[in-house]
Amino acid sequence: MHTAQPRQPLLLRIAERVRGYYAVAWYFMIFGWHLLVLPLFDWRDSDERFRRRVQCAARRMLNCFRVRIRTLNSDALPETGPVILVANHGSWFDQLSLLAAVDLPIAFVANEKYFRMPILGRIAQRLGGIPTAGACAADGRQSTPNGTDAGTTASIMTGCQQALQKNRCVLIYPEGTRSEKLLPFRRGAAVLGQQTGLPLHPVVIHGAADILPRMQPLWKVRPGTITLQFLPTIPTDDGSDSETITSQLRSTIEAELETGAEINNQPAQPPPTDVIDALQPSDPAGIFYTLLASGLTAGGIALSIQESWLAWACGQLLLAITMIQWWAILHEAGHKTLFRSRGMNRWVAHLAGFWSLIPGDCWRLVHARHHYWTGWQDRDMTTETLVPRQLKGYERLVINSCWLLWIPMFATLYRLNNYWNYPRLRKQFADSADQRLLRNNIVIYGISYVAIAVALGPMLTLKLLGAAIFITLALQDLLVLSQHTHIPMELAEEREIRPFTPAQQEVFTRSLQFPAWFSRLILLNLDAHGLHHMYPRVPGYRLHALQERDTLNTVPWWAWVIGARSTPGTVLLFQNRDQTGFYY
Repeated sequence: MHTAQPRQPLLLRIAERVRGYYAVAWYFMIFGWHLLVLPLFDWRDSDERFRRRVQCAARRMLNCFRVRIRTLNSDALPETGPVILVANHGSWFDQLSLLAAVDLPIAFVANEKYFRMPILGRIAQRLGGIPTAGACAADGRQSTPNGTDAGTTASIMTGCQQALQKNRCVLIYPEGTRSEKLLPFRRGAAVLGQQTGLPLHPVVIHGAADILPRMQPLWKVRPGTITLQFLPTIPTDDGSDSETITSQLRSTIEAELETGAEINNQPAQPPPTDVIDALQPSDPAGIFYTLLASGLTAGGIALSIQESWLAWACGQLLLAITMIQWWAILHEAGHKTLFRSRGMNRWVAHLAGFWSLIPGDCWRLVHARHHYWTGWQDRDMTTETLVPRQLKGYERLVINSCWLLWIPMFATLYRLNNYWNYPRLRKQFADSADQRLLRNNIVIYGISYVAIAVALGPMLTLKLLGAAIFITLALQDLLVLSQHTHIPMELAEEREIRPFTPAQQEVFTRSLQFPAWFSRLILLNLDAHGLHHMYPRVPGYRLHALQERDTLNTVPWWAWVIGARSTPGTVLLFQNRDQTGFYY
């Protein structure tokens, strides 16, 4: 057995480097568009509109680096200023995360060198920032070790007070600079609080230093989660001196940093019940996705009948993508979460099943059984054939060759064995009504496909659908295998066991990260598979409302493709990461 170490194939390392450069390019384009170009054409420009643009830019910059923001106890922060916010400072991404998450006009207390920079200085001034003299930043003393005079210090405090009078949120980093470990705090925040009578609002920033360590270039940003933890206020008008307040502030932040070292890896608190209840199926949404898939299907067929080979190729690719969309629609309708109406879900499930090459009721019954037994590999119909076993030589040859050559063996067998194999289905479902429903589905769908092939003729059928079916199955090989394959699962064998709850199923499920438009329009958020298993009654097209953090085993789609394709098929299918040490 290999030691469980992260595996980074050469191709994956190259892709990571290219992705880093790509993200940096987008970072600067977003910066320039929102903060340099748009203000030139905004005749109603104001400080508030500029702040909104900065907030929007910060959120998009974080998205391009695949960095998520998570907030804890955000209700501890008032909705309006004036506010004195105090935070630890470990990374350049501290500013971006606060700008993106805090819906208040933030005035940063920052080193004066940033205000001298041509573009950054202008932005800092528009945000109402307060420049400090280097090492004495945020120190309220009347004299400082580097020789800053009392007039300069008074000017800094005056600037902070003026910002507070404008109902801004003054943000102070009491360490005075970025640091890997918490440095001694300066007294400036405490002095400012005493002068204004305002309490201090501590916020602990978890994970920013892991995203971009100090002195590292932007292209080395590591995707991940930054958690902003808002703590209870610290009063400044209770008679304590500034040294005592500063000591209390530091000990409070230090304690949370120590106890919350793994906070970004901990499961998020489940959303309130009223939030879950509000995420109900919508008939207009179901109609939209059904019409969208129908329109794309018609467009793909119209292109595929053209004489031009380029039009035909585009049509086949469009049909292949649309078949994936129909599969996602079948998934939703099978859960009865595409429409509010049970009948509409049933009929659209059959329409989607037709284009997905899966009988609708067969999918519905088998998929319900899958959700019931997820985590028990030998009890789940869709995973029991992948229980580890000694493979024969010809099996290894066929599996590895098909996987290497992109022949969609798994997606094909997944359909045939789980949804078309009536003898196997008959053993799984003992109820006679279920057996009759499954048998009728298989017969009717089979006759329909044969009738269409006969009516069109073999050559026209092959031209219209041949390449599209092959491409969609090849792509679905990766999608289906990404969901539960190569993840450690339990084996029930002959034991009496209980199914895992939806919340417990997260650990057995992998989610992919696709671009938001593709995830929502084509996949109906089916790529957020861990979240779907945790909340199976929430419509897939509403799951992004619950995505406060990445679920366990979340991986970018391209990293999964490269990692999975770098692994022999037999290893990917019949082993798990604890046995191989291959992590994606």
